[in-house]
Amino acid sequence: MSDQQNQGMGCFAKGCLTLVVVGIAMAAIIGGSVYYYFGKFVDNLTSTQPVAIRVEQPTDTQYENASMLLKRLSEAYQSGQETTVELTAADLNALIARRPDFEKMRGKSFITIADGNFGAEVSVPLDQVPLSRLKSRYFNGKFVAFFEWSNGEISFKPKLIEANGKSMPDWALSQVATADAQRQINEELKKSTNRGAREQLERFKSIRVVGDRVILVTKAGPPKK
Repeated sequence: MSDQQNQGMGCFAKGCLTLVVVGIAMAAIIGGSVYYYFGKFVDNLTSTQPVAIRVEQPTDTQYENASMLLKRLSEAYQSGQETTVELTAADLNALIARRPDFEKMRGKSFITIADGNFGAEVSVPLDQVPLSRLKSRYFNGKFVAFFEWSNGEISFKPKLIEANGKSMPDWALSQVATADAQRQINEELKKSTNRGAREQLERFKSIRVVGDRVILVTKAGPPKK
């Protein structure tokens, strides 16, 4: 794979991690009684130190197959051609474990995909979220969510958010699924602080989680510069 393709998919990997951070933070912030619950979120579900997330080493065959899928996705992504690529959690974890351009996710994210939901065990810094109370704090835990990118908008509806042995209550999770909350998440994504993640997403016609895999469809158009 060329240096340009590696650079492009490296940015995409960084964008994925950014979306994890923004999604978790927005799920907490939007979840009803904002100021009260946000304070409890910071105290109970974030930490001052990161933790190590498991890394499972793939076989050579698993890694080569995942790399071939990534190469096809990268070539379409860079050239502005429409193509469809399906990736399982095992594919994504193989790439995280061994590819240099996914290094920033290694030891910080372990992906799960099942029953049409995307999940992960994560340890991510919250510094990039533009809220002073989250500075120098980490989210160490796991989440499971319905995720979809389609028609230029993101849908992020968490089913589970858990950290430090504590779970976000169902009433708060249900608030994130409302139309108003989803609109706020998309407004957050449009902010200049999240421009990189937005630009990566806009290179895709759709991203959907179906069964045990994520289906990515690149968008036809001018090649990425």
